Amino acid sequence: LEMTTSTLVSNATVDPRNIRNNSAGSHYSHDDYHSGDEADDESDYGIHLDDEIVNNVLGSSDARIKKTRSDATKKYFFYGILVFCSFVLLVSLLDPDFVMRNYIAAEGSAYHYHDRGDFSHGSKENAIEETLQFDESDYRRAEVFNNAVDVKGPDPFAPERGEMPFYWSLRNACPTVEDILSECLDLAVAGEKVVPPSAAKNFLELYEYGDTKRKYANVNLGNDDEFERARNQNLAKAGIVNLISSHKLHKALGQLFKEPDTQARAFTVVRHPVDLAIASYYNFVHTTVEEALSKMSLDEFIESNYYVKNENTIVLWHGWGKKEPEVKHLMVAKEILRSKFIVGRHDDLDGSIALFEDYFFWDAKSSSASNCKKKHKALAVEKELDIFFEVGPVKKGSEI
Repeated sequence: LEMTTSTLVSNATVDPRNIRNNSAGSHYSHDDYHSGDEADDESDYGIHLDDEIVNNVLGSSDARIKKTRSDATKKYFFYGILVFCSFVLLVSLLDPDFVMRNYIAAEGSAYHYHDRGDFSHGSKENAIEETLQFDESDYRRAEVFNNAVDVKGPDPFAPERGEMPFYWSLRNACPTVEDILSECLDLAVAGEKVVPPSAAKNFLELYEYGDTKRKYANVNLGNDDEFERARNQNLAKAGIVNLISSHKLHKALGQLFKEPDTQARAFTVVRHPVDLAIASYYNFVHTTVEEALSKMSLDEFIESNYYVKNENTIVLWHGWGKKEPEVKHLMVAKEILRSKFIVGRHDDLDGSIALFEDYFFWDAKSSSASNCKKKHKALAVEKELDIFFEVGPVKKGSEI
């Protein structure tokens, strides 16, 4: 019986169940296949040779599987890129403005200059030193900002303390903001809309403006004569509007607000100066009634008296008709913006609107408000697209 068993074991082949163990690194021993001393060197060599063959076959199979998977991944990635590029090309052929429209939607303008770092030089100490150089007349002109709350303070917006949101609508900077606030957030606004004859009355009241029936007070704050009427009827405390908007900064702060009874919580949206100059040119040639001026080129407009250089610095410094602003006036303007305004950016309209909503506790979470904002942003993109196709590219450092 022992001899028969020994003979059977000595003639046994490799158990297939042990192959996986071998492939994982274990090695068959002589005793796995033979019992006793019957095995000779030749048979032992043959068994180890079979092991090596099995290892090579399994190893090469694993490598082929991995390579196949890697090739498939690369192939699908390549096909994905090809499909995406084909889609972009097809859409571009069907809509030639597709690429530029999406660029404007992302950047806020076709003329987006990534140069903020160019203006970050100088220390805070130097800025303060320059600020202190403005003379007494400059200081008196800045006193009007006492009627605006210091936004650096810890106190939140509080209407019960007589505070009223005031939007300094920089000319040609971002007209979309007021449209969004009035229509999408359903705020009653005293702004610069021309009052229709049906609403022109001696007392303040709201009327519905346009097809969207936005609520506006029957006063035009783009007209100097209207400020006196608005002041006499105490517009800021009348309780009929949620927001006062005007580009006439000093008239609005000086005549509509009076510390401590009523104070403005001021906010604005700024725009890159070159981008702003291009928008100013476009609006000028499209609104002028003189045909010769409507044919003016951009460089002619920049060199003419119709373009006001450093306009925002002049407005903040209140230096109209005085002289060209100097560095000290720029420092005054920057300090006023920093301390008296919540500042949004034209190139981030969504973020700016969200900032204002959060600061003034305006609720705009409804789906209708969201769709309304998308509509106005799309209109703004189309306007910027029109500007680009009429003016053409203007590169940084060029002479226009």
